[in-house]
Amino acid sequence: MVGVWATNIIGSIFVIAGALLILNVVFPNLRRVLDSLSGNQVIVGRGILTLLIVYVYFLSIQMIITLLKAIGNPILNNIDLISPGVNLVVGVYDVLKWVIIGLVIALALSNLDKKKK
Repeated sequence: MVGVWATNIIGSIFVIAGALLILNVVFPNLRRVLDSLSGNQVIVGRGILTLLIVYVYFLSIQMIITLLKAIGNPILNNIDLISPGVNLVVGVYDVLKWVIIGLVIALALSNLDKKKK
């Protein structure tokens, strides 16, 4: 029983560490790339980045809920009450990822068009 607790708690800590790594190392570099692609439309790049940040938060919450439910403690199983809301937000991002990909492609193409002129 202690092994399950330890494994899932350590797993939750690593999920938090991974999310912080993405938010503090990967996304600042991505912000620079999006700002250079968007040129005068900095708000578009920042909007895309904000959507990705929110997605990382909710995906991390979803993973932590899954790990805590696996412990099997009746008190920790009550965390399942927020699971439908988190799943809804993560499910919406499955659709929004295509919008984000389209925006990034449009920004890249408009940037290429400006460089040709």
